[in-house]
Amino acid sequence: MSELTTHLRKDVRLLMTDPMFVILLIALAGIAFIVALMSCGGYVNSMTYGGDVVTQASLELKQKEALSNYWGSIAGIFMIIFTVIAALAMTGEKESGMLRYVLTYRTSKLRFYASKLLVLMSVVIMAMLIALVCYLVVFSFMDVPMLDLGTLAASMVFPFLIAMVFAAIGLTLSTLSDKKAGAVVASVAVFFILSLLSQMSIGLGIGAAYEINPAVTAQNVTEFIPLEYKLLIYSNPLVLGYGTTLMLDVSGYDHYTNPHLFDPGWGAALGLAMALAWFGIGLLAFSRERMDKGWLTRLREKMRK
Repeated sequence: MSELTTHLRKDVRLLMTDPMFVILLIALAGIAFIVALMSCGGYVNSMTYGGDVVTQASLELKQKEALSNYWGSIAGIFMIIFTVIAALAMTGEKESGMLRYVLTYRTSKLRFYASKLLVLMSVVIMAMLIALVCYLVVFSFMDVPMLDLGTLAASMVFPFLIAMVFAAIGLTLSTLSDKKAGAVVASVAVFFILSLLSQMSIGLGIGAAYEINPAVTAQNVTEFIPLEYKLLIYSNPLVLGYGTTLMLDVSGYDHYTNPHLFDPGWGAALGLAMALAWFGIGLLAFSRERMDKGWLTRLREKMRK
């Protein structure tokens, strides 16, 4: 534990002394504020031009829809940003030679790698809180009752999971690249490939389900999606983007083209499993980094003790 603490202190110090970190937080706050203004504008338009009678329930529903749209936009931005940030987590230390120097002291690779992920998790949490504050500040100027704390917290679950999974993916990429430019290009390419595959697999899966049963609905469409499409859909972290609407119960019209791919509990478990899986893949890739002694030598030494 003391070794992990040492790595955490080092990584936090490196992060806090990097001027790009402050610029990043300011940029995230600015982006979140702009997206919050857009969500607020959409909320006002829906209430102004809607034909329904305005009630407490309708106000709450419209605000939940605005909150869901807000986190949907924020999550998309966080995906690409945190994939790139995580992909750069170790490339700087590789280029400077610090990583190889640290590993010569028989450093635990698990603790070293876990420290990087924990620091990234703290940055994700900071970004989520900044985004929430921006949303609250914008909507506080409107003469409408704010959503309760439980609803606000629930709305953050899936955006947080999405950001964490993509941070874990980016950290895995950082173990495979020795140059910052290569890490950035790889992270952007992975993001766009996953985005394309997600849209294609869900569209093809829903189409195949409709061919099997033309009477499918949003609730049961997953029962008729072929296994090969299910594997593509549920192995892609972008599927977690459907979770916020389900969490806030604003999933929209009941049609098979607007599928309920999972319930919130199962989706949260899927997100955690994805983050852990990518952590394991990244740790396995990181284990190839050269140490002062090979694995067999280290194993023999442990067996003699």
